[in-house]
Amino acid sequence: MVLGLALFFVRLAGKASYNPSITRAIGYTSSKQYSTREGKFMPLAQDDVLNALRQCYDPEIPVNIVDLGLIYNISFADVPPGQQDVTVDMTLTAQGCPEHVNISAQVKSRVEQLPGVRNANVNVVWEPAWTPERLSPEARKQLGIE
Repeated sequence: MVLGLALFFVRLAGKASYNPSITRAIGYTSSKQYSTREGKFMPLAQDDVLNALRQCYDPEIPVNIVDLGLIYNISFADVPPGQQDVTVDMTLTAQGCPEHVNISAQVKSRVEQLPGVRNANVNVVWEPAWTPERLSPEARKQLGIE
């Protein structure tokens, strides 16, 4: 059991994070959405994607993109049995953000690591414009705004 738990987490930048590629390699996931042992597919929900995206950061701001309020919409499309395509509509804190390509690639990569995801699309949208009011209470605390 200890070895199995060790395989689920990898130490990155001082934080433990779930590594789905390792768990798939040993034949199961810790996620309730998809079980390769049982061969059952249970679709991902918006909360599953949001939880995964909490591991994505704008490198200029020490708060994850979900708590920053950058995620506007998540939609799912059923494709071949046992798979889903996921589309994430998100914004950035400023239209001229130099990290827009890196952040979008990070989101796409993280969503595609989720069990049962065939493809992820990321749309950067500018309407409505991001404002600090979109910050979660946790983000406000982290940034010292409260």
